[in-house]
Amino acid sequence: KGYKTIDLDGTVSTDYKVNMDIFDDGEHINAYIEYNDQIYTEDYIKKFLFSVKYILFQFFVNDMDKLRICDIELDESETP
Repeated sequence: KGYKTIDLDGTVSTDYKVNMDIFDDGEHINAYIEYNDQIYTEDYIKKFLFSVKYILFQFFVNDMDKLRICDIELDESETP
């Protein structure tokens, strides 16, 4: 199933606390993040990015038409 992509203008520089872009070049999916280091630590941001990667992985390995948002785990440490 195809999904429409949209370009977001003005996301390179931000006044927000966190700015995140995800790019799919057809071979790799890359995440780019800018954050306010006076609010977030590098370790916190790394944990956040790991969680985003884990969430995306769940979408890729499951049938997206049947996957319910409540079935998505935010962190693999939540697995029983």
